Amino acid sequence: MELLHAIIAKDVKTTNHLLHSGKCKPYGDSSYKVSPIFACISSGYAEGPEEDAKRCEVLRLLVQYGADTNVRIGMTTAAIVAADRGFTGCLKLLIQRGADLDVKCQRQETALIVAVRRQWVDCVKHLADNMTPGGLNACDGKGTTALMWAAMSTGGKSQLCLQHLLEAGAKLDVTDCRGYTALMCALDAENGAAVNSLLEHGALVNIVTSDEVTPLTIAFDRGERDHKHILRLLRYGAEPTLSRRECDFLHYAIFKGDKTVVKTLIASGLPPLDVQNEPKTRLALYLPATIRHASPLMVALLFGELSIARYFMANRYFTRFDVSQQFWDNFIHLLEHQNVLFPSSVNRQSLKAQLMEIFEYLSTMQHSLSTLSLVVVRSALTKDLVFDDLMARPASQPAKTTFREKVSALTCLSQAEKRTLLSLAPASQICCRLWATIQPGVAAHTECKPCHCRACVGDDFHSMTFSPYVTFTLKT
Repeated sequence: MELLHAIIAKDVKTTNHLLHSGKCKPYGDSSYKVSPIFACISSGYAEGPEEDAKRCEVLRLLVQYGADTNVRIGMTTAAIVAADRGFTGCLKLLIQRGADLDVKCQRQETALIVAVRRQWVDCVKHLADNMTPGGLNACDGKGTTALMWAAMSTGGKSQLCLQHLLEAGAKLDVTDCRGYTALMCALDAENGAAVNSLLEHGALVNIVTSDEVTPLTIAFDRGERDHKHILRLLRYGAEPTLSRRECDFLHYAIFKGDKTVVKTLIASGLPPLDVQNEPKTRLALYLPATIRHASPLMVALLFGELSIARYFMANRYFTRFDVSQQFWDNFIHLLEHQNVLFPSSVNRQSLKAQLMEIFEYLSTMQHSLSTLSLVVVRSALTKDLVFDDLMARPASQPAKTTFREKVSALTCLSQAEKRTLLSLAPASQICCRLWATIQPGVAAHTECKPCHCRACVGDDFHSMTFSPYVTFTLKT
């Protein structure tokens, strides 16, 4: 017991004397309740670099005289305890002497996971640089890797931990028990720095869980205050029709008056969808219960986003609902209840005049055969994304083929026809700041150069060198 007292007191001189004389063994004996190496690292409650320096000298003596670096108490090793306490120097010594870093404690955590969870940056760096590939990507009891822990934690230290893990080669697309990747964990935690780092290192943006959750659905659920993550995912090629979990991405962006998201979603291959207004859905939060079906155009008209409505009309962004009698019935409802739906800050007289202009145009225009054909083909291609009856929906499962993939597979269509189906006609490039000036009846083939101003692509993407609208290749 004399040796343990010297170790706990961090008395280097006495410890050295006892070990050198052979009076005490570095690995203890049957009378020891705890091994000397554990007494060195786990005694007391102090932690951090300053305490590490005091204990490191004692630990050096123990390993020098033959202490076993892989000795355990239950399922816990000295390396796991050192990682939990932030003892970087002790960890270095243990690693040099062959400590097994892949061992998991009772919580199924490796030393690396523990260090990341505690945000001991130096410990994370040394562990990550010395882990086997299996240990670097090991999961805890819930399938959470060290990279996921770093992604879901906030603060400067967690970001440094994340960078060390990425530099060490941690796998980006391991999934936890929910099917979440590190990117999805970062989005769920609204950790913007982690989201950016993971995307820059090549994290998959088009991954879907068994519950139809994608990175984009998480970004929309968390994007009430900030749409930067939504835009960033779309710039990196996120597919808005990968899942059927949320079909009202666009509808909600229209309701919020977010033209940047509206334009980017359409440019990313989101077709116009008729979404049923069901209880306990996001649509039901802002759409009157009397409106049973809602198209993007209807939502724009309902909430006075007439510049967005003009943009849809110019690009023939119509659903089958928009060319049906039901549309006109809802439009009449709109005119009768505009004081309820329109914000109090708008000039209602001016808004009503614009509405009547649009109403007059829509009610008197004759849809061309090409427009009606466009609506029919889109409706056929998107029938597995939305359903007319909630009870008719199949069991939850990811959409097998995205809308863009379906369009690409239509070998009977020309490149121009495919672009029209994808709402990428020349008029789709009209700058967001000019939408309010679009006159009803403007042709969809109106030439307009792609615009990369802040209003169209967002503040964070204004200086990006790649085009945000060319994110896929059509088959010819």
